[in-house]
Amino acid sequence: MIIHRHIRLRIIVIIILFLFLNFFATAQKTKPSAYYFTPTSEKYLSDAEVDSLFYKTSADLFKENLIPSALFEKKFPGIKSLLVAMSRNGIIQSFKSVELKLKKATEKDPGAFNENKKLFTDALQKQVRSTFYSNKLLSQYLSFNNRDHISYFNSTVRIGKDGKLLVQEKITVYNGNGQPNPLYGDDPLLEDAGAMNNEIKRGIVRAFPLYYINKYHLFQNTTFKLKDLLRDGQKENYHTEKHENGILLYTGSQDIFLDAGKYTYSITYETDHQLKLLKDFDELYWNVTGNGWSFRIDSAMCTVILPRGANVLSSKCYTGVQGGTGEDCNTTTDVSGDSTIIVFKTTRPLMPGQGITIAVSWPKGIISKPSSFSQVM
Repeated sequence: MIIHRHIRLRIIVIIILFLFLNFFATAQKTKPSAYYFTPTSEKYLSDAEVDSLFYKTSADLFKENLIPSALFEKKFPGIKSLLVAMSRNGIIQSFKSVELKLKKATEKDPGAFNENKKLFTDALQKQVRSTFYSNKLLSQYLSFNNRDHISYFNSTVRIGKDGKLLVQEKITVYNGNGQPNPLYGDDPLLEDAGAMNNEIKRGIVRAFPLYYINKYHLFQNTTFKLKDLLRDGQKENYHTEKHENGILLYTGSQDIFLDAGKYTYSITYETDHQLKLLKDFDELYWNVTGNGWSFRIDSAMCTVILPRGANVLSSKCYTGVQGGTGEDCNTTTDVSGDSTIIVFKTTRPLMPGQGITIAVSWPKGIISKPSSFSQVM
């Protein structure tokens, strides 16, 4: 009787132990990962991969903004938790949008799995970048000193049926005070990072070329007529000077120096002889920002409004130095009423000497005035 009792007790212990181990194993399988965003994304990105993407994307951003890699390694552990927390909601929303585009992935079609994984990867990296630039604390880490830079260059180009362009540029600049970024101080790792950029004194200087050789090897004379110039919504003083192949527009007054801080300049002008009326189509090939800026442009956008009745045949944008073919930009097209609107936007900052150039074409027969240029032999 006692022996049977011991056997029953042993069986009960074994059963309890089995149930406990089974429960523990199940709990481990259902435990959310450290970077849990959506159930579907869990199938494509492991914790290690997400961790690597946060690290790599941040390292690329620091490199693009000339922060020494050794300084990135030193600072990243301290800002990582804030970056993860601040980007979480954006990543979740992006992943939900990605899930609407997923292809059906099976063992017989590993290509679909890889394509889906890339969509999640790209979405996460995009949100990490967006978080760095939109979060005030994080964005401060992308500049090792309080230097001058253009925060936003926003251009709107209206193409008239007479071939003339009406352009409005809104250029938001940050006038630095020449002091080191307190987040970095005088860290010795910054010794080789470059000199302070502190060129803005009285205002900005905008260069406008009036004659040049275009991409078709055509000599092109253009016109420039200033219609309005504002700083923070108020009339601003200015003067112009001839320079090389065009003119320089100096904003501000001789005896007034700007305090440190942000300022938005609105420059409205009309220009002619910019269009190419070619055999099969008409085209605007336009250097939006110019490449003469000696400081960084954080973000640039150009909105082109075609003449009424014109449809887009092609659109393209390029970034980099003069003549560069980089494509760190994207393009979207929309129709409002009977007008077609094309928006070009950079996807990463433009370094000193870099700019964005756009090209858009439409069918012939819309522009009534022939373009004025001569073929270079």
